[in-house]
Order: sequence, then C-alpha cells, then structure tokens
Amino acid sequence: MVGEDSDNERAGKATKSGHPYGAKVEVSVVIPSLDVNSPVVHECVQAVKATMPVPHEVIVIDNGAPPQGFTGSVNAGLRAARGRYLVVLNDDVEVLDGWWEPLARALDADNPVVFPMTAGDGQGVRNGQFQAWCFALRRETLERFAFTPGEFLDPALSVWYSDTDLLLRLSAAGVPPVYVPESQIRHEKSRTVDLEHPDDGYRTWLHAQIASDRAAFQVKHPLYPGGPSPAITPEHLPLELADGPIALQADGPGWHSRTLPWPEEVGHFFLTGELALSAQPGEISVQFVFADEEDRELFYFNLVPGVLGSGSGHFCLTRERAKAVAEQFRGQGDPAWPSVRKLVVRCACEHDASVIVTNLRAFAEPATARSQPEVAMSHPEVKPATLAYRGIREPPPPPDCPPGWRTGPPDFIGVGAQRCGTTRWFDLIVAHPEVIAPPGLRKELHFFDRFHAGGFTAPDAAAYHQYFPRPEPKLTGEWTPLYLAAFWVPEMLAQAAPQARLLVLLRDPVERYISGLQHHHRQAEFNRSPLDAAAPLDAYLRGLYGAQLEALLAHFDRSQLLVQQYERCTREPLAELRRSYEFLGLKHSGFTLDLEAHPNRQPGKRPLHPDARRALVEAYRDDVARLVDRFPEIDLTLWPNFSHLAG
Repeated sequence: MVGEDSDNERAGKATKSGHPYGAKVEVSVVIPSLDVNSPVVHECVQAVKATMPVPHEVIVIDNGAPPQGFTGSVNAGLRAARGRYLVVLNDDVEVLDGWWEPLARALDADNPVVFPMTAGDGQGVRNGQFQAWCFALRRETLERFAFTPGEFLDPALSVWYSDTDLLLRLSAAGVPPVYVPESQIRHEKSRTVDLEHPDDGYRTWLHAQIASDRAAFQVKHPLYPGGPSPAITPEHLPLELADGPIALQADGPGWHSRTLPWPEEVGHFFLTGELALSAQPGEISVQFVFADEEDRELFYFNLVPGVLGSGSGHFCLTRERAKAVAEQFRGQGDPAWPSVRKLVVRCACEHDASVIVTNLRAFAEPATARSQPEVAMSHPEVKPATLAYRGIREPPPPPDCPPGWRTGPPDFIGVGAQRCGTTRWFDLIVAHPEVIAPPGLRKELHFFDRFHAGGFTAPDAAAYHQYFPRPEPKLTGEWTPLYLAAFWVPEMLAQAAPQARLLVLLRDPVERYISGLQHHHRQAEFNRSPLDAAAPLDAYLRGLYGAQLEALLAHFDRSQLLVQQYERCTREPLAELRRSYEFLGLKHSGFTLDLEAHPNRQPGKRPLHPDARRALVEAYRDDVARLVDRFPEIDLTLWPNFSHLAG
C-alpha cells in the first residue's frame, strides 16, 4: 500500500493514503505497475490523494519483476482491498478534480460497474468506451461476478482482452458497465504494460502473451464481432425482447424465423444475448432483421456470417453495425429507425441446424430523450511506417519459442498481391483454431527485402525459421504482398521454405493500380511529403501477375500454389475461404468468423482519367492473356477492364 509520505512510497511501506490508521476504508484504489518506484506511479498516487474526499487506501501491485501481466496483478489487489467501493486504475492515469463523486453516485444507484470519460492527453480525444484502465465497482459485485472465487478477471487473459471479457460477462447478465461522463480522467495509453519497454526479454514475453490471450479470447467468445467496446449509459434502458429462449430449427435452404415486437421511439441501442448453434458442416447464417409495420425490411445484422458446424457464445451488437436494406428504398429516401416496429430473428443453412438465442435484450436510449450530446472525436496524427520504396525494411527480432513449441519453415506464405484484400484474408486464416499467428509479429514480415542485391545464405534461411514458433499440430505463416513482385524473392523462398504452401490473391490489374496509387498518395499525405516519382511505376509493376507467377513457378510445384481472385472472395467469401482452408489441409467447422471485416479498405479513391485507363488496359493486355493461359481458373468476367478478353 502507498501512503502520503513519498519516502514511504518508495520504500513500499504500508501506510494509509491521507487518513489516519484505524479509519474505516471507504474506497480501495488498486494500481498495477511495472515499476512501483517510478515517477509515473508517484504522480498517479498523488492525484488520487488530492482528489479523493473519503477515507481510502491505495494498493500498488508490482507486476514487472518477473512479468506478471495485468490481470493477475488486478486480481491480487482486489483480494487485498478492504473498501466498500473498489477502483482499478492504471498507473498512467491522471484522475481529474471531481472524478470520484459521480462514480460513487452511479454505484449507489445499483450499477455494479461504472467507468469515467477518458478526456485524453491534450489532443482532444474523448473516449466513452469501457476499458480496464479505470473502472469502479461495489464489493458485492466483486463477490457476485468473480470469474472464480478470488479472481474477478479471467486469469486466462493475462494481458489483453480482460476488459472486453468482463464487458461481455456483465452484459450477458443484464448489467453492463455504465458510462459516467461527468467523471473524467486522462490516460497515456499502454504504459502499464508498456509495448515499447526497453527490455527485449520483456517485450518478447509481452507480445507472446498478447497472442496467447487473443487465441484464448476467440475460443471463449467466438461470436464477439470485434470493434470498440460499447458505451452503455444510464439512459440505456434494459428491454427484455423475448419471454424465453428463441429456438429455430432449420432443415434446409430457406429462412426460418421468429418475429418479436420492437418498442416505439428507440434511439441508440445495443443488442446483447447468447447464441448456441448446432449444425452440420455447411453454410449457415443467423440474422437480426428490423422491419416496419408493413413487414418491409429496413435494417439487419449478420450475427454469425459464415459459421460452420457448432458453437456458442455471447454477442453484443451496437446499432452502428446494422446495415440498411437500401434496395427497397431507391427513389424513396433512406430507411428510418423510427419506422422500426418488428425484430425478426432468422436463420438459413445448407443442411439441418438448431439455433437457440437466449437472454436477448436491448439496452436502448429513447430517441426523444438523448441526454448527452454527441462528442466530437479527433485523433492525433499517426505517421505510418516508411514505404518500402523509400528504404529497405528490416524485420523485427524473432519471438521466443515457448517450451514445448517448435520452430521451422512456415507452413504457408502469402506472397501477393498488394491491395488485393490480403490483410482480411490473412486474418481469416489465422482465426482458424488450427492456425496460430507468429507471436507478437505483424502480418507482413518483409524478411527477404534486404537481400535484393543477393547474399542470401543457409544461416539466413535458418534465421527465417525462428520467426515461426508453434505448438504441434498448429500451422503458422506470414503474408508479405511484396514477395510476388520482388524478382529476387522466389528463389530465396524455395531455399528457406521449399515445402510451404503459397497463397496469392489477385485483383483486376487496373483497379489494383488505382488502389495501389491511392495507397502511395495517402502515405505521402501522412508523411507530409510529395508523391514519390516512382509511385506510379511501382503501382503498375505490381499488377504484372502473369510474369510474376511464372517466376514463382520456376521454383515451386504448381500444386503448392493457390491463386484466388479478390472479387470472388468479396462476393462469395465463405466458398472461397473453404478453398483456402482445404488447400492448407484445415477443417472448416466448429468456429465463427467475421466475414464482413475489411481492415484496409480505402474510401474515396481518386478517379482515373479515361485516357490513363485505356493506356493501362493496353499495357496489361498481354500479361493478362499470359496469366489466363497458365491459370485458366481466372474468371475475367470478374475484371471489368478485361472482361472483353473472356473466352
């Protein structure tokens, strides 16, 4: 515990924080820290003492020597806490004047967990999302909602995702964390776990633990759609939408549904609940559809797009994720939420399936009584990594290989092409339960970039293998789109990973050129520099797929290469994902995927002058013909600029 005396703080002595010994503790503040003697901790504690008006104690937990992670430290601090109210606070949080009283009032209003507004670090950022860096709870909550006795947060999530897991557990119980914007703090992100810590051993441990936590979270919550945690305020009234479980039995193609009434005058809302699914392998969809009095469909959620097999889990869907059914309203304006009167739960599948939705609730804010104005969001400028053509990228240090794991050549390598949906496809592949992403590493390793002038040796190949630790029998790999376009890479790949499966996504070369050039423009704008003179040439050369694939096949057998089209992967994602899984020898059942995520999709692309388009079509014509001759599965009707070449 840390008290008023700074010498006592540094010595770690047990003292009370601003109140005499023997006073009844009203509030316990738990602060995990990598270094309890750091100035950051001292400033955090001083801010608490200066602003806390009631008897309290501050419990600082050293989670850095050896690394203990966030969750274990928080659980240990909560076990030691004596207060009626409990606060979890990152050491890099600064509490502001008047922060505690609104949280106390919200807790006294029978809200089990509450959290403040994060007012940012002077950059204008406002955050109303539930995060673990500051939240408060009552002692009864600690006892009622503990994951296991003595462990409030799930110990399996050591560093990452413990807050989202808590959010989903509380939401499923009908008591989600409540946002209290009258309480405000500042937060310097990621200092408590410190992703940029100078110690290489700690960083390696941290990134491996984050990867492990991600895998554990995906197993525990396979239906969670991702994105930011919702901010449910006291104005979001809990609405029970069904008297009991909603059970749907589907026996083949066609929709099977149940219709529920939807209350009038509902504004912003979140749908929460649990879903259990049992199905034979095959495509199945589960949707929530919002309709008006005339049964016209207005909006919908794809709750479980592309689930194969069986599974269960919690879901929490914010209204912003709903999509408008625009086809019915062409020429009539857009559909409007106030027109919604019905909620339809429905499913469709290829074979037999059983779908059960339980605890279906809406946490709804009346449309006529929004109590909080929308907060303008602004973000500090983030400069991206330097472009490859501006300098050769160096790969990061390889991760540690945990006990019982092995390293070796990657099982699969995505080699191209840039701006063809490769980030989305890589995410879908590593989401498979039989695949693991290289711990702590990005999707694109760029290991071979630096060997453009030659000099690749057997020790270099062995060094490449160190980037791919995995437990048996999981697969692992990377996806660097530059490899396909870089003439020196195929031979080196064959030396380093001769048995690897190679994945390629291709796109209409002209459309890829537009997207690639847009990528260069955005990088230049972020870097506040003019467009590099080589950017148009780089964008053009990356679209010469025919020549690039022939160079690849000079070193690999055709059976080791899977070529897919971006357009088909977008139009028929489930069928194409099956092709990828089967190519890699993976099963395709028993887990959930978000097939609608597009991490790097670029809005507002710059138009291409008709003369430039005609010139590009002519420049690419022979290479496209060469591509189709070698890969007849390429469907040119999916490429508008070359559909006239289709046989």
